[in-house]
Amino acid sequence: MRKYIFLMFFLSSMNLFPNDSRTLLGSTVEIIDSENTNIVMRNEVINISLYQEYYEVDVTINFYNEGTTETVLLGFPIMSRVQTFDTGIEITDFRTYINGTIVSEYSTREETVEEYRNYVTVKKWYLREVTFPENEHTVSRVMYRMPYSHGGFITFAGYIYGTGKSWKGNIGKMEVNIHHNDDILINHINISSNTFFNFSWEGNGRYRYTSENFQPESLSDEIEIFVDQIDLAHRYNQFDDWAGGWIWDRYLLYDNETDIRHLTRNQVRLFINYFYAHHGYEFKNPFYRDYFIRYGYKINPNFSVNDFNEYEQKNIAFLLKMESMIP
Repeated sequence: MRKYIFLMFFLSSMNLFPNDSRTLLGSTVEIIDSENTNIVMRNEVINISLYQEYYEVDVTINFYNEGTTETVLLGFPIMSRVQTFDTGIEITDFRTYINGTIVSEYSTREETVEEYRNYVTVKKWYLREVTFPENEHTVSRVMYRMPYSHGGFITFAGYIYGTGKSWKGNIGKMEVNIHHNDDILINHINISSNTFFNFSWEGNGRYRYTSENFQPESLSDEIEIFVDQIDLAHRYNQFDDWAGGWIWDRYLLYDNETDIRHLTRNQVRLFINYFYAHHGYEFKNPFYRDYFIRYGYKINPNFSVNDFNEYEQKNIAFLLKMESMIP
């Protein structure tokens, strides 16, 4: 049985989102049997690796057809906000597989979704006709690399998982794995859903979000990863000079743990040393000494840990505890 099904996407014009969805792309679109599919999404594993100039996505979805054989046009849309002088979405190393076999024949189409000032939102579709045999598993895998989206001072990557709502029943399990090294500073990660996602540290600079047996609230439910283009000093020290900018003698970090739990072990250690540098501790490690000198660090020959006030002591203890929790 052949079904072509179009899914309406209600997306933020600033975000970049991919997904596997049942799609008919064309100038005239009709919704056909959108509620009658027997294909369920048993499992979705999303791996996102962040680098300085680009990020990589590797997505594997395990489908199961509980009914008769269906053939659908499987669409993988990618949206990005780029500057108007760019020619389009710069996707590289795109590969798609069905049941472990690379798909060499697929079509693409790119269209402008919205223009705003110096930016344009572009949608690019990768379309594959896929047959889902009755009572069998079908595994779809998509891999690619692309630059971050930008909007003013915001740099971000993203993935839309809400189209899992279009398949039969609930998503059995969704797993999101995010990885980055010390040279990437994650500002925050947002999952736009009331569905609860478990968070865990899977390793140094590796984070996992999981949820089971859930239904996305809308087709536009998304994961957004915001990346800072500044270093730790500018985010956490917030200073013009040491005396005027230090704020962590007045605020507790653990009042909002989500802002710091995406730090690597080395980033946490650097953050801890801000407290020591602020009070003039003499670093023997040349990396820390040279790093803080750039921001006005001066040695205090009378340094003592007793210089830390109550807030600083609690913040240091919290960071040390968090550092010990990172696998």
